[in-house]
Amino acid sequence: MRTGVRALAALAVVGLLVIGGWGPGQASAAIKLRTLTGFELATFKSVNCRVAKGKGFTATGKYGGWKLTVRVYDFSGFHRYIFEYGAEGPADFFATAGAITFSNIAKPETGSLPELTDGGSIGFPEGRKKLGIGFPLAYRIGDFEQQASLVGRAPCKYPRR
Repeated sequence: MRTGVRALAALAVVGLLVIGGWGPGQASAAIKLRTLTGFELATFKSVNCRVAKGKGFTATGKYGGWKLTVRVYDFSGFHRYIFEYGAEGPADFFATAGAITFSNIAKPETGSLPELTDGGSIGFPEGRKKLGIGFPLAYRIGDFEQQASLVGRAPCKYPRR
């Protein structure tokens, strides 16, 4: 357990560095979904981004059978937003492959599993050009024994006007 806590703490630090734009170039070239043992499930090298009045910000990405959806509901510009555990909040993400979904909205009952983090955040380290995400402990919806991390930066591609 102690090794897992150290690995999780290291992921949290990396996530904060990535969102702030301080991560090394190669390490932050994609948003990566990994198990807590480090197995890489998906690598999102870019995301399709859209800002719509009244609908907020949405980013989507695909990798193999995985789809990433990130939403900021009350979008007020390209700055930092918090991902909270539990019910849908100001910002949410869903990483889905078939019946498997990891998300910030999945939260085990208090005391059933350790809550090692307070959540995470989304940011725009280069304005609208890149999306940064740091969420070191995401639970699988419906199976809280499975956890993953979602950390990294990826270029945003916007629809042509």
